[in-house]
Amino acid sequence: MSDDEPRTADEMAELFDDKPRKRSEYAELLEEIRLLKNEREREKYVRGDEEAVRRIDEQLRPKLRRREELHRLFRFRKTVPMRWVHDASPDDIRAAISAEQLIKVAQADDFHRRNALLLGPTKVGKSTALALMARRYILGGGDLVWCYSRTLGGAERRHPLGQDEPEEITKAKAARVLVLDDLGQEEHRDQGTILDVIHARYEAQLFTWTSSGLTYQQIGDRYGEHFARRLVECRGTAGRMVEAFPGRLH
Repeated sequence: MSDDEPRTADEMAELFDDKPRKRSEYAELLEEIRLLKNEREREKYVRGDEEAVRRIDEQLRPKLRRREELHRLFRFRKTVPMRWVHDASPDDIRAAISAEQLIKVAQADDFHRRNALLLGPTKVGKSTALALMARRYILGGGDLVWCYSRTLGGAERRHPLGQDEPEEITKAKAARVLVLDDLGQEEHRDQGTILDVIHARYEAQLFTWTSSGLTYQQIGDRYGEHFARRLVECRGTAGRMVEAFPGRLH
């Protein structure tokens, strides 16, 4: 079983507001799947009734689909800090994201095949836009890693000397998609870790979605022009960049 799948109904329910209902739904679903699978085994290997097996498969398929839907929802709520986004209405989203360009990036058809660099001041909705993209990606079957730049940057310092690379850094380098939130908030002494992660991802041609309160020029000045370009480019394709600063929205 994956670490991103719930091991029990209690673990599933823990991430939801309506814990009793979600616990009950998941427990009942698992029991129904277990009983159907047992019945299928009997019909197939004891009685040899292929018609009965087909009927059971028809009952089993929607339950397995529902279990997968719940597992994806569990992964989303476990991975993404802004859990409220999953149930948010369009009005809620527009209230949280003040720049229309950020919404367009989050809703783009090819959002999962490009890098994204979302820049702007606090409260403009950068992280919410990333959460919308993460929701679409995870509920569509993808897996990603979400990191705050300050936390990721300090991972090496917090790690005991002489041991292997910190798990947070290893996962950030290897994730199919990395969400790097609040670039620029890491301590100056930790910038090397962020540089290493982005370099490794660029070499592996893995997509990165980044938010920052810095302008693109400031990112280039602080981390270098090559680093700034690698936040936008991947697999020979230009990603989507939004600078949602007053007077320079594009």
